Amino acid sequence: MILLDTPLSGLNGLCLQDFWQLPVTKDFAQPEYYIGQTVLHVMKVKGGEILHPVQIIGALWTGLDWEYAVSLTEKHPEFEEEDCEWMLLNDWQLEAM
Repeated sequence: MILLDTPLSGLNGLCLQDFWQLPVTKDFAQPEYYIGQTVLHVMKVKGGEILHPVQIIGALWTGLDWEYAVSLTEKHPEFEEEDCEWMLLNDWQLEAM
């Protein structure tokens, strides 16, 4: 991400050579969970919560918070073979083991 106050010089604006020399913003938090880590998927039900173990296979910064791609086990209630056995979850839907 390029800072909003970065000066653009030249008639053609920003060229590829200048791009690699510009500062990058670092205004996002580090992910709480990492690829390969096993965590618990917190699912809300009428009687409270159910926890299912899942494995992190990817992380995505949305601009506001982290979303995690997780691999589902066959015992997970939302597991379906047609859906490639994974889903995206927000950080508040996960809990460390």
